[in-house]
Amino acid sequence: MRLLKRAVAVLALAGFLIVSAAAQEKLTTPLIPREVLFGNPERADPQISPDGTQLGYLAPVDGVLNVWIRTLGKTDDRAVTADKHRGIRNFLWQYDNRHILYTQDLGGDENWRLYQTDIASKQTKDLTPFDKVRVDIVAYEWKFPGTILVQMNQRDPKLFDVHRIDLSSGKVELDTENPGDIQSWQADNALQIRGAQAQTPDGGTIVRVRDDSKSPWRELLFSNRPKLEKYKLSAMKPIEFTARDGMKLYGYLTTPAGVEPKSLPTGDRQWAGTMHTDLLDGEDWAAKQGIADRAKVCIMGGSYGGYATLAGVTFSPNAFACGVDIVGPSNLNTLLRTIPPYWSTDLATFHKRMGDSEEILKQQSPLFKADQIKAPLLIGQGANDPRVNKAESDQIVAAMRKNSKPVQYYVFPDEGHGFARPANNMAFNAATEEFLAKYLGGRFEPPTADESTLLTSIKQ
Repeated sequence: MRLLKRAVAVLALAGFLIVSAAAQEKLTTPLIPREVLFGNPERADPQISPDGTQLGYLAPVDGVLNVWIRTLGKTDDRAVTADKHRGIRNFLWQYDNRHILYTQDLGGDENWRLYQTDIASKQTKDLTPFDKVRVDIVAYEWKFPGTILVQMNQRDPKLFDVHRIDLSSGKVELDTENPGDIQSWQADNALQIRGAQAQTPDGGTIVRVRDDSKSPWRELLFSNRPKLEKYKLSAMKPIEFTARDGMKLYGYLTTPAGVEPKSLPTGDRQWAGTMHTDLLDGEDWAAKQGIADRAKVCIMGGSYGGYATLAGVTFSPNAFACGVDIVGPSNLNTLLRTIPPYWSTDLATFHKRMGDSEEILKQQSPLFKADQIKAPLLIGQGANDPRVNKAESDQIVAAMRKNSKPVQYYVFPDEGHGFARPANNMAFNAATEEFLAKYLGGRFEPPTADESTLLTSIKQ
């Protein structure tokens, strides 16, 4: 998001926008225009055609990324796709050198479809025109230019089967059916499914292989040191610490086997525990270094970072001046009850990382501490988000308003888990920039007329 004039951003999944009191008196750098910082790239993702005669790349058409083609050695650049909404973010050449392939969803629902565009005619065909079905490419090989393998959850929303698509006729045929626990598939260079990964109930992974498409599956098990397996080994864990000269050092720590390790951080079931206090420690460090004014620190993030923002202002209500939450979950119980059906094979991992009982998840859910919020919040949500349901933002906003707490809430009707459509992304950046300037102080670029109109129309 927007990096304000006096703010130093430490922004990944979650981070801070912090203000140095000294910096407020020394503004010498120009304010970077929002369009320059967050707008579309002029060109991206260049790819040479298989026969080496053409160059494909992504570039905007009326502000939306599309696929362009140039004949190498010429300047005949032309757009061959005509997406007018979310933009095309990736593509690949078909091996006939006459088509390109790309995936696109509808309004951020992450139900990707596979599209084929004829470069000469600029006509685009939907190869997988199935509602509420997600498509992912599994394999495409130059030896078989007319065939592509994809996985789809058409038969069962929770499971992905492999399908074979004829790129000339568009015919779709079932290739390999999911037995019920497969997370991902691997094909060989003859486009035969030969490998698969399945998840065990405890969150582990089993690798399965077969000799060919007609052979039975078998588990691929091996040990490079079988005689060592009867002994208990110590875990090697990464650490970091600050040397006396201030340099950050990184390393690995191994403690004696059979001895419970002390004071080593863990992320399992610690969303509102040590993962939260790590952020507070980061804020404390920045203040002690003189970089940040404790009264002018904002927490901001998206997805898990959105949760971290909500946790920051609920579990530590005096720590932050404001918060920006983008598609963050507020209730971990309802989050896990509304995940996409095809994530069901990953549920064991979620329980291991987050908690395996309603009480544990409730204890780490910001929603149930909403009455402690003091900091103003800006919340952005996609109406079609398949990962973090809109209800996650609705319920924290409702709780804040019930308690008369300041919150700005924007719901984008054509977005999912994040803001992909350029106009939406720029508008929320504008809202964020203005919000941060209000509570942290400093310069900001006001929203344009179009951005203001859009924000007004989706504000809830």
